[in-house]
Amino acid sequence: MPKGRPNIRRGLPRKLEAALALGKDAILQFVFENSHPIPFSGCWAWTGPTQERGYGYLVDPRKPFNRASAPRMIIPRLVCETVHGAMPDDWQTRHQCHTPICVNPDHLLPGTRSDNLKDSVRDGRWTFTRGTGNGRAKLNGAKVLEIQRLHHEGISYPQIAAVFGVGTSTASRAVRGQLSFSLPGS
Repeated sequence: MPKGRPNIRRGLPRKLEAALALGKDAILQFVFENSHPIPFSGCWAWTGPTQERGYGYLVDPRKPFNRASAPRMIIPRLVCETVHGAMPDDWQTRHQCHTPICVNPDHLLPGTRSDNLKDSVRDGRWTFTRGTGNGRAKLNGAKVLEIQRLHHEGISYPQIAAVFGVGTSTASRAVRGQLSFSLPGS
């Protein structure tokens, strides 16, 4: 290191660097020491810095440091790779507890983005709200019936779409009965 330049890796990154040099047990001990249990959940909450989405991170001591953009190591991914082995770059850490700040090795699994989304759907954390259940829906059952009536009277799809503030394909799908709405009174 050039003389006069302070070591930019201090505190937790330096401790992480030491743990990485010692291996699996030291890494897991480092993570355990820098987290605290969340009561009744089994989760270990990371106490270090977190990203906007809640995932814990540190400056990656294995990569060259650039003050403009320090290389980040995502702590749940580090734990997952420590326990389950290296993961391809396009794989993700799947939190079985659905708590981004959790670093408990028992809650983390490697997997693809598809696996992660399937976990969310299976556990009810991802909903596919269609029709009037969607707060942004522009049509309801009564409006679909009105669109069908207008079309049968010879009004074109672009004209119908302009009246209801939807696209022509949506107007066409409404006429063909391809939209999922409950009819009035049902």
